[in-house]
Amino acid sequence: MKTFSKRSILILYVLFAVAATAFFVYALFPAERVAFSVHRLWEDRAPGLELAFRTLSLRFPATLRLDDVVIRNRGPKREEIRLDRVGVAPDPSALLRGVPAVRFRGRAFGGDFSGRAAPAEGKTGGNPLSLSLAVSGIDLAALGKTELLGERPVKGRLSGEAAFTGRPERFAEGKGRASFRMTDGNIGLARAVAGLASIPFDVLEGAFSLEERTVQVEKITFSGNQVSGSFKGAVHLARDLRRSRIALTGTLRIPPLNQDLSAVVGGTMETPTVRLK
Repeated sequence: MKTFSKRSILILYVLFAVAATAFFVYALFPAERVAFSVHRLWEDRAPGLELAFRTLSLRFPATLRLDDVVIRNRGPKREEIRLDRVGVAPDPSALLRGVPAVRFRGRAFGGDFSGRAAPAEGKTGGNPLSLSLAVSGIDLAALGKTELLGERPVKGRLSGEAAFTGRPERFAEGKGRASFRMTDGNIGLARAVAGLASIPFDVLEGAFSLEERTVQVEKITFSGNQVSGSFKGAVHLARDLRRSRIALTGTLRIPPLNQDLSAVVGGTMETPTVRLK
């Protein structure tokens, strides 16, 4: 009869203990208590935003998965964003340094997103966060018409990256950078410009930075069969983002007419104005 060495028996005991622990953790996962803790943590970190989800489960190896997630503004407008699912897991490299950071990824609006969240280094008061986000293949038509753009339709596929430091519910007071690329889209205009009721484009790209309640528009370029152009300038943020003041200058090119026009974009996010020269 074959006998096992003490080393082999020890290894078997360890494997049994790990398997038993994993079984009880996953089979007896206290979803309700963990959901309560998630809500408490969210309220502490983002008191101006409300979080709701249909189900919460534990996925291997240590990921909390939330399905049918809703993030809602607590203000009078009650604006909300709906996500199909989000998975949240500890960031191992940050935990080794004693930083309670998490990584997340999920799916929403026909595309994917991922990122990282951690307490902002060197910041005190108000629980500021350091956030990074990457999105890919987001269907802007699925977002519907947004009040920020005066209910004008926006279509296309969005990919991009962003980084932000501050309190999410006080976005305008934070600092950050973002870049994006949209393809095969269309943006409705408040008023017709050069005979166009909307701007159709094959590609639209942009890069921005945020500081001291001002978004510096480093570039916005777009190209298509009917119109192409480029702009830069600034957007001065108001408490009500729809009333943020726009100050952009650039050029429009209309290929069918073989014509270049200088353009000044002003007004607000809700009701922009375009003046051609």
